[in-house]
Amino acid sequence: MIKKKLIYFSALLFFGCTTSQVNIANSVNLSGYNYATMLDVISYGGSTGLMNLEIEIYNALLTTRLNIIGDREINSISETQKQHLLLVRFSASQRIGQYSTVSTVAINFVDYLTGRPIASFIGTSELGFSNAINAATKKMQEMF
Repeated sequence: MIKKKLIYFSALLFFGCTTSQVNIANSVNLSGYNYATMLDVISYGGSTGLMNLEIEIYNALLTTRLNIIGDREINSISETQKQHLLLVRFSASQRIGQYSTVSTVAINFVDYLTGRPIASFIGTSELGFSNAINAATKKMQEMF
């Protein structure tokens, strides 16, 4: 039994089991968006894990072509710029199995003016949240 677990764990480390998924709303042109902001910064009851994830996601957003602004800066940009602004939200979860833990991170983009969800980038990994974020980031970089 120990040998089977060791073989499974070795295969997991070698292959990594990381996937990503993208969902884009119909008839949305992502190239029309130039700005993004993360809302409700630090509103999750002091969860250190979520605070760390927020920083990792912020860093991931910085690798896209989007200009990242703070949510308190929204009032300082023009109405025209607000037409090209996306609100960014994220969620994270872990599913614990017998031999592995699967981490999933979803990074969602919402049109600022309409409140309409337009894109979701989901990364899943058996190697932790950072790898799940990296999987989602690769897809975000392709689209933004």
